[in-house]
Amino acid sequence: MTTHRKVSVPALMNYLNSNIKHRLPAPKLGLYMKKVLSHNSIKKRVDKSGLWKQSPEDFDPSSAEDFWNVVNGHDILAILRLINEDAETAYSNAGGRLLNRDFEVDLIENYDYDCIKSTKIYADMKSEAIV
Repeated sequence: MTTHRKVSVPALMNYLNSNIKHRLPAPKLGLYMKKVLSHNSIKKRVDKSGLWKQSPEDFDPSSAEDFWNVVNGHDILAILRLINEDAETAYSNAGGRLLNRDFEVDLIENYDYDCIKSTKIYADMKSEAIV
């Protein structure tokens, strides 16, 4: 019998915070944890102690239908800056822009737009005559 380990959302948030250059102070991290754990899309998936109810092995990415209603591109870029020290250093809001838009603008300017044509979303939009 295999024992499945559960993901602890608070432990994960503590781990992420401990591995970034500019750590959040404990009170602020606590507020974020409370906000995350009380969000409708999360609270139904965790128990009272913050343990994810489902094992990682059983996770089906297609089951997260509301993912893009909660997470947007700015969130993804912020996470990339948190986990990639070079990106954090290069895009540390030196220009004082809101949301560190320089990172986003550089990605947009360097994106090969022909790549979009090989995606499912492009095929769906083409079949609906949107593009």
